[in-house]
Amino acid sequence: MSVEDVENTHSKRGATRHISQFDDQSSTSCSLGAETNRGSSQMFLQSLFSERTVLSLLEKVERLPRHEQAEIATKVSNYINEAKKADDDAVLKRFVNAARSEYDTARAASESLRHLAAPALAEAWCTARLGLSKNSMDQHSAIAIIVAVEGFALKCATQAKM
Repeated sequence: MSVEDVENTHSKRGATRHISQFDDQSSTSCSLGAETNRGSSQMFLQSLFSERTVLSLLEKVERLPRHEQAEIATKVSNYINEAKKADDDAVLKRFVNAARSEYDTARAASESLRHLAAPALAEAWCTARLGLSKNSMDQHSAIAIIVAVEGFALKCATQAKM
């Protein structure tokens, strides 16, 4: 599963579905409360799914040879360093779109993890930062993604210098 799939899942949180499980005599406040709880649960589950997908991708990347891990980590680090300079959500969204575009280009050329991992991880990191900023992603999942991707990039960069 690509980080694009994660982002598509992440962006669906904005869409509100009204599923009425109450009869016509239910109060509006009761219905609204249930919808809010459903929305919170849905956001939590989608965030957890995103987190697990990214962590699974990192596990696969960590099984690659060290030189390939270092190459991926360098690309991800460069992306993160540039994206950290983003001063607002619109700029960060451009980084998400650029990473997604890079992923699409890499996917058209190759299905190998070596080529797809860097843009997928960069997109995941940017999406998590954006989700944290907009409060559209569960805070714990967003932080877990950010820390995991940054940790991978830092660890591999440190090992490459040794």
